[in-house]
Amino acid sequence: MRLTDKAQIPNAAALLDTIHLGAQTGGDCLLQRDLLNLFVAQSAELMAAMRIAPGNAGDLAHKFGGSARAIGAFELAEAAARLEGAVAGKDAQTALESVDAALGRTLSAIEAYLSELASRPAP
Repeated sequence: MRLTDKAQIPNAAALLDTIHLGAQTGGDCLLQRDLLNLFVAQSAELMAAMRIAPGNAGDLAHKFGGSARAIGAFELAEAAARLEGAVAGKDAQTALESVDAALGRTLSAIEAYLSELASRPAP
């Protein structure tokens, strides 16, 4: 199912803080779109790399968390921080699954916001 309405996403504001994103981009909708599309593409690569090379998961989770914070995806950033702290411990797999779940929710929120941006009149 593809979500395109933010109202369909529970706690969409917690998943993607568009006010923060707007502040990061100076309100430039085209820049927001480009950053979000880049994040979507890179997030798939980071998740795959963390699964393939769990020994590098700490560094990758740190990078992932920073990227998530930059776009206002704070729930995902917190999940990545937990993974970064759990990499050497027995909870690493649970933390990785938490990141994956948070990423799925965040990607749905991003998709909805990108749809909203596309429906806005051009400046």
